[in-house]
Amino acid sequence: MAEELQHVNSYVEIEKIRFPNLFDVAVDVEPEVMGLIIIKIILQPLVENAIHHGFSGIDHKGRISIRGFIPSDQPETVVFQIADNGSGSGLDFESSPGRGTVVSFRIEKGLML
Repeated sequence: MAEELQHVNSYVEIEKIRFPNLFDVAVDVEPEVMGLIIIKIILQPLVENAIHHGFSGIDHKGRISIRGFIPSDQPETVVFQIADNGSGSGLDFESSPGRGTVVSFRIEKGLML
């Protein structure tokens, strides 16, 4: 997971150069999740979607939140969420115009080893 977050961070730094002052990113990943190995380049496309679609035409500073946690009621899974406060983008799992988008996916921990 740490390697994947480093990849996302590198991508975000490039986008911040291209679009200065457009957005900020907050990362909240539980320590137990940080040590897991996940599929490569799985988070970056979701962050990219937030930047290029969620923040298109907004009149406020964008914010992206990246979360990774193990739900107490499903300890065999890991939940990843990418949330933005943009205009609501095409990845429409939970999307509200003017409030942003939350995309979640679950993977059995056994598949991540």
